[in-house]
Amino acid sequence: MSSGNHTGHAGVSRATLLFLLVAVVIVAVGVVATGVTAAQSSDDSPPELGGGEKINTTAVEVTIVDDSGILMSSVDTDDFLLSDGELSHITRLPDGTSASVTLVLAEPIPVEELTVGIASDSDISNVNGTQIQTGGDAQTVTISGMDGVPPRVLGTDTGDAIGSPAELEFRFDERLSDITVEVTGPENTTLGIDDFDNPVSNRYVARYTPPESGEYTVSLASVTDRAGNTRNTTLARQIRADRTQPEAVIGIDFGASSGVNITFDASQSAGNELTYQWDFGDGATATGEQVSHEFTPAEHTISLTVRNGFGNTDQDTVDLNLTGGLDSETDVDRDNETAPVVLVNRDGSENAQSSLVSVTGALAREQIKIGTISDSETPLVTRNAVSLDRLAVTPTVDSSFSLALSGLGTGEITDAATGGAVEIGGFSVLTDIEENEVSTAEFVFSIDAQRLDVLGTAPEDVVLRRESGGEWTTRNTTVLADRGEQYQFVAETPGFSRFAVVATNATTAPGESEPDGGENETDETNRTAAFEVTDAAVDPVEIAPGESVEITAQVENTGNAAGSFRAGLQQDGAVVETRETAVEPGESATVQFTRTLSESGTVPFAVNDTTAGDVTVLEPEDNGSSTNTTPGDELNVNESAFTVANVTINESSIGTGDSVRVEGDVVNEGDEQADYIAELEVDGEVVDTFDVPAVHGGTDIPVTFTQRFNESGTYNISISGTASESQLEVGGGGGLFSFLGFLPLGLVQTGQRSSAFRWPLSISC
Repeated sequence: MSSGNHTGHAGVSRATLLFLLVAVVIVAVGVVATGVTAAQSSDDSPPELGGGEKINTTAVEVTIVDDSGILMSSVDTDDFLLSDGELSHITRLPDGTSASVTLVLAEPIPVEELTVGIASDSDISNVNGTQIQTGGDAQTVTISGMDGVPPRVLGTDTGDAIGSPAELEFRFDERLSDITVEVTGPENTTLGIDDFDNPVSNRYVARYTPPESGEYTVSLASVTDRAGNTRNTTLARQIRADRTQPEAVIGIDFGASSGVNITFDASQSAGNELTYQWDFGDGATATGEQVSHEFTPAEHTISLTVRNGFGNTDQDTVDLNLTGGLDSETDVDRDNETAPVVLVNRDGSENAQSSLVSVTGALAREQIKIGTISDSETPLVTRNAVSLDRLAVTPTVDSSFSLALSGLGTGEITDAATGGAVEIGGFSVLTDIEENEVSTAEFVFSIDAQRLDVLGTAPEDVVLRRESGGEWTTRNTTVLADRGEQYQFVAETPGFSRFAVVATNATTAPGESEPDGGENETDETNRTAAFEVTDAAVDPVEIAPGESVEITAQVENTGNAAGSFRAGLQQDGAVVETRETAVEPGESATVQFTRTLSESGTVPFAVNDTTAGDVTVLEPEDNGSSTNTTPGDELNVNESAFTVANVTINESSIGTGDSVRVEGDVVNEGDEQADYIAELEVDGEVVDTFDVPAVHGGTDIPVTFTQRFNESGTYNISISGTASESQLEVGGGGGLFSFLGFLPLGLVQTGQRSSAFRWPLSISC
């Protein structure tokens, strides 16, 4: 029994074990399937997009969460949406009931945050077949720190340091944490982020003060964005610096002055971006290039302080004696034989165009001689072919007075050339002595014999005319001496004002008023200008490649009428640039050209066939590297993919020597990223270029150029063939000669200009 009982128990045990084994196999078969991350359940909730984190700048990892398990085969590249960039591929791995998916980007993106979402047609599902939510209910995950693209340069604008610091402006597609700009030239320096202001968005501006004058190269070496991405670049621009100290020069505008109301003019001051501060010595001050002030009858010291944009200053002073009588501390008495004191202050140049005379202690009815005694002494005033050698004044009362003498050009006395007369030159006298206090004034003046020969005028036909009350009268004029190269004359006048030396046909009796018009009126068509180019020169005569040379020449008008002359710069015998200048008869003007030479060799220059000299351009130093680009920086330009649109200029009319800003949009109409070189064109000629690297397909990049125009005219402006919306007019504000821009080289006849005269003083009494 016992044995039978044992056998029966064992049989049950084997059956039980077999049943359990089969049950386990059935359960396993029911739940195991390819790509399933966990056991199936009755959970119907959809999978969810969990967290995400950055792996590197081109890869992120996101998690898809589900309690039942993710069907891994349902996860594909097309299931994901990115807020920026392009998805290259994915890798997926089970992670418990969740799935870990690595998203690999095609290239780094230029933004800090990347948002990952689920596509509306996504098939991601769990093992129960429940799909992930899409559309408006879809989840997203945002990963920070993804910016992997260094900043791109969108534009640059560098101004010259002429009278004030240079403004260096750079524009980028994002904000920066660092910038390195190398400035090389007479002295080298490096500018960093602390040297720049960031006034607007991604615009960085520095005001750089060059230590001395010269040519400087401003190179953008590197930029770093706030994500730490750095781009090295070789973008370079040239700037000029002029650190010349300003020079203050006080002038008096005689035409605008009357009595003790004096108009001062500082236009002859030298410097750029000047401000003017006047002190009239009586507690009153003023600002501006030209000012007027009414003085009391007393002695005054006037000072002018000019300041340029660098903060450098200069001062000029002049003393005016407006007492109208004896100085208060001067006791003039014939019995004690007190002699008059005469002080003459010339303007400092070899041939002074202005002088200031101070006379103290003049006695009534006694002649005071002022100026040169012998021919070897300097005249009081010299202007071109006419010089005022000396004065002799006979006052009617005991007096002290001042005289301001100024030479006048022919263009300032055209209203005196009536009745067939031809103007030669002149001078003006501003004084504080009343006309009834002057008995007579004697003028001794000289004229170059060559000037009279050019005019075809005999010395006997030369007279002095005086303007008084708006009328001109001819004064008694006598030839005093024939000194070979000059003729000297003497004439008397009852007072001081504006004087003209003219050549007449001697039909009017001396001392009589010359009639306006009449039979002797000269036919204006018989008056012509004649020009001669002299003293042409180059400086320097030897330069390195890329440096500039200046060519100057004198243009002299030897004719008897004002005219405009077009000077042509010849380089290797061909005219490469022109300048137009207006010159009065008997006067001369300086023309100046600047040329930048890049190719080594000897280059001859001339101005209207007058030889200026040769310039030698040295061989460049071979240092084994390029100053502009390295092989890694070369652009892969695809011009066919680009267009330029919206070309504008910030000013449609500027003065000569001013600059205009040209802006436009470079548009990549292709699908692929590409590089481009934008070209600034003036009248179809390329004058500047700008590299535009890495422009994404379908996007546009703004570019900016700044171009200076030194010659008047009308210009067509374009960027890479796309014209600006308007033409550019360059000239002195549409001045008298602006319409002459397209005339050939040489003489251009002009009409007379209005009479205006100034007396530039550069004296400190």
